[in-house]
Amino acid sequence: MQMVNQRPRSIWFSPTCGPWSGFSCLIGSRSVDAWDGLQHERMKHLEQVALGVIILRYQRQHSSHMHWEQPHNSLMFKVPYMQEVRYYMLAIDVDLCIAGDLKDPQNGLPIKKALTIMTTSKYMVKSLAGLRCPGHHQHQSM
Repeated sequence: MQMVNQRPRSIWFSPTCGPWSGFSCLIGSRSVDAWDGLQHERMKHLEQVALGVIILRYQRQHSSHMHWEQPHNSLMFKVPYMQEVRYYMLAIDVDLCIAGDLKDPQNGLPIKKALTIMTTSKYMVKSLAGLRCPGHHQHQSM
């Protein structure tokens, strides 16, 4: 495994957000079958949560860092399996219109996509602090 051989000082982890998003909750609320389908999708994606916890444990064991990214309103960080992640990692919210200069390629308007980044690095939190949109520009509506 590359992680074991190369021992990176930092790992950025960005698992699939789909079944944990607010939009998925909306779709899942339409019927019992839709809700069951959403729960099935979440169960399939729990392996990503498990992998993230293993990576976190490995990085902590080797005094290295991990950064875990999800959209701001993702329910992933709220599942019980994430208790260890919430305990050992710090959370910082950023807006990609500021943090990443995210823009619509067709009209150039900034896109305000909010992310929550969980990290073991106080330096990362300090570096990302203040990267929230102050609201001084128009955003592309999604």
